[in-house]
Amino acid sequence: MADRMREGGTGATSGKQYGYEMVEYYASRMPRYADGSAIHRGDTVHIAGDGGCTIYKVVALDDINGEVQVADTLKRAMWMPATDLEHIPMTDKQRR
Repeated sequence: MADRMREGGTGATSGKQYGYEMVEYYASRMPRYADGSAIHRGDTVHIAGDGGCTIYKVVALDDINGEVQVADTLKRAMWMPATDLEHIPMTDKQRR
């Protein structure tokens, strides 16, 4: 910062740099699966250790509490800790 002040700059962070830092900050706070991968809205998940009996869809994310709102096939929604969920990967055919 002192170098920028000597060069005639204000020492303040540029708008682009500030925006980039904010994106990094919020991305680091997003809920993650137990394996560390990021959770996204629309992901198909099941409860870890449940054997995959019930399949849920991620509806909402709470970055403050690290929780995820999931809904089952009957549209019943509930909040769960993100680390209790396992992602069910989709095949290429399912993505179409």
